[in-house]
Amino acid sequence: AGSDANARISVLAVDQSGQPVTDYHDTAEFSAFDPLLGALSDSGNTRFENASVETLFTPSKQAGRAGISVSAPGLAIKTITLSVLPGAPVSIALTIDSSVLRADSLDTATLAARLYDEFGNFANTDSATPITFRITEDTQEFGTIVSGASGTVKNGEASAVIRGTSLTGPIHIVASSDGLASGAAELSTIKPF
Repeated sequence: AGSDANARISVLAVDQSGQPVTDYHDTAEFSAFDPLLGALSDSGNTRFENASVETLFTPSKQAGRAGISVSAPGLAIKTITLSVLPGAPVSIALTIDSSVLRADSLDTATLAARLYDEFGNFANTDSATPITFRITEDTQEFGTIVSGASGTVKNGEASAVIRGTSLTGPIHIVASSDGLASGAAELSTIKPF
């Protein structure tokens, strides 16, 4: 997504036995199902020459699956799907499955970090970026990361588990990786009644 790379889409007109129809010179019409994912260089008025016709697909800034169809008089409509992949990750978003932990050293919460590219696409193709979860120094007395403090993302995601201590107060967590904008989140520990 967001790159200058183009995908060349070529279509060959063939007869029922799969042989090229070299004397077919009609006009092909290409169309993208979701123009938010990219644009075609030629959407119509592209003539077959020597049984073939082609166009270029230029991705937009949005990742996803781009459906493209081509139709021409007397030929069956054909469709293909191109994957518009996210770019390299530039930031981390951090979420927690609970905003409160009991201050009893037993209650846990799961931290989830997701990587995003410069256009806000989830970087689900990344399984190589190292990531570290940490509690800020000023709130370490209220919690501890019990698993997953450091590791490598898988499909753009990583997780860790945090546990509260017997003290009540806020816990500030940061997920970081060299070269990426860090993600941060907060939860609190409370005394059960």
